[in-house]
Amino acid sequence: VVDHSDPSNIYLSREIDGHFEVEHWRREKTGWQTFPITNRSSTHNIRPYAVEMPIGKSPVILWMTGYYQHYTKFDTQLRMRQ
Repeated sequence: VVDHSDPSNIYLSREIDGHFEVEHWRREKTGWQTFPITNRSSTHNIRPYAVEMPIGKSPVILWMTGYYQHYTKFDTQLRMRQ
């Protein structure tokens, strides 16, 4: 998901060591910098969403954690990073 306040920031979920982790990727002049939001998790962290904030403020990041096989077959909770 793109941070609509600053499109050089992207939040994504990718598989690392068997579980999906949420990361913040920032586009710099020299390339991409990656910052973990979750790491070494015992369950999946998926579908990040950036809540749009006023310009100059960092977005609130929401994501789902838990079992997710299909949009009709899941057992998840919501997490938040401010």
